[in-house]
Parts: sequence; structure tokens; C-alpha cells
Amino acid sequence: MKLLSYSDLVYRLRLSRSTLERMVVRAEIPPPVQVSSGAVRFVEDEIEAWLTTCPRTKTTPAS
Repeated sequence: MKLLSYSDLVYRLRLSRSTLERMVVRAEIPPPVQVSSGAVRFVEDEIEAWLTTCPRTKTTPAS
């Protein structure tokens, strides 16, 4: 089981930390787990499973 920090997830998802924190508060992303008194991490397998359920958006090429 691999654990991801907020920084890892910010990089992977290309989101700001504040956006990621809002998603956690609104339960839009799997919750982090407490690994010590001052550290939380996300379970990579849970994040990967969550990503497979996210709708994909189509982008139209600029003309």
C-alpha cells in the first residue's frame, strides 16, 4: 500500500492545495488517513479507483 501526501496529489491531479482541501471537506475525493499526529496521507489505490469513476471531459480543439 502506497501513501500519497497532499503535495503528491497536488502534482498528480494538477490542482491547487486549497482546491484539494475543499474536495476533501466536501467528500468529493477519498478521505486521507491519519498516519501520525501531524501527518495525513491518501491511499494511492483509493485515489486510483476514484479516478476511474470520474467523468472525462471532452475538450474541443481551438479553431
